[in-house]
Amino acid sequence: MTWTVGVLVLSLLITDRTAWAAGNKKSKSGTCLDPSVIQSNAKSNGIKDPANPDKNAKSLISSNNFIDFCLGATITNGAQLDAGSCNPTPMGSIPSKEHMPSVRIIGPSPDDVIPPNTTFDVDIFAHKIELGYFTSPANTYYLAPQQLNKNGLIKGHSHITIERVDGNRIFDTANPVFFKGVAGRAVNGQVKTSIKDGLPAGLYRISTITSAMNHQPVVLPVARRGAVDDAIYVRVGTGKKGGSASKSSGTSDNSSTGTKSKTGEKTKSKKHKNKK
Repeated sequence: MTWTVGVLVLSLLITDRTAWAAGNKKSKSGTCLDPSVIQSNAKSNGIKDPANPDKNAKSLISSNNFIDFCLGATITNGAQLDAGSCNPTPMGSIPSKEHMPSVRIIGPSPDDVIPPNTTFDVDIFAHKIELGYFTSPANTYYLAPQQLNKNGLIKGHSHITIERVDGNRIFDTANPVFFKGVAGRAVNGQVKTSIKDGLPAGLYRISTITSAMNHQPVVLPVARRGAVDDAIYVRVGTGKKGGSASKSSGTSDNSSTGTKSKTGEKTKSKKHKNKK
């Protein structure tokens, strides 16, 4: 009798595990939408919702989670496409409000005057995000949904981008003078990036860009929140201190023309041909 019960339990465990494996495999390879993941609120455009008192914009509606939204468009397919594309990958797992990340630049100080053309470090402190998750930017860009670790924190990485300040001109987003993905894991919450050979004299904005592991901007659970990323203004050369204000001395931009890396990332300075 005991032997019979043992065989029955083992058989049920094997059957259950086989069914789970088959279901999990289907969820990763199947081409049909499981009805259990359809969002019922996607059937409403939200225009009459009390939370939208100004009735500014109608949401798109869908009865199938916008599964064919990118039909007929150029699909992103893990690539960085200069001409733009449509990405069918879902946003993924969203952390709780108490697990939203926050990043600070802790070095250099906005009060520092950095010597020109001299290597210096940018130190950041990353709070409530697990850094060190950095997929290939060449063929997995935006390809997979955002993921969380076992503690509910986003698995991702950050970037350092530097732009030259030219009076009150708007920054040229497509052409930073320095850009680098920070792929390493944080040590005591901190991670460092070296700006080899430094920068020419001038006023600069140093910013962070925090991303999930497949390079998409982090997706968070609520709209009312502080900024995830940080930015400081620093002066390279001699003279007045940099400071965090956006005022500048109106220096001209004499850096070299843009170049493109193998991954499609663009940089402006020949001195900094950085890959993502």
